Amino acid sequence: MNYVPGARAVTHGSRSALRREAIAFAAVGLVGLAVDAGLTVLLVRSGWLTPVVARIPATTVAIGVTYLLNRMFSFRSNDQRWGAELARYAGCRRGSGWN
Repeated sequence: MNYVPGARAVTHGSRSALRREAIAFAAVGLVGLAVDAGLTVLLVRSGWLTPVVARIPATTVAIGVTYLLNRMFSFRSNDQRWGAELARYAGCRRGSGWN
């Protein structure tokens, strides 16, 4: 078996923590979807932007919201280097095709 630095063994107690983390991650994803779709609709129906252009600020805001919520609830991070963490998170999200 290969050793992975930073990996943790899954025990009975950590399975419930992993389950909680997965549920929180999914819930945050649904909130991000609602923010993305809601802001897109708001910007388009207000007449400010076309649907394609409205996706840019909507997705950017949704990335910020999901980052903060995942940091607080899913992963409970207290790392003080949040700027670099946000840059990696946004890079991964945007690299996945904006969605």
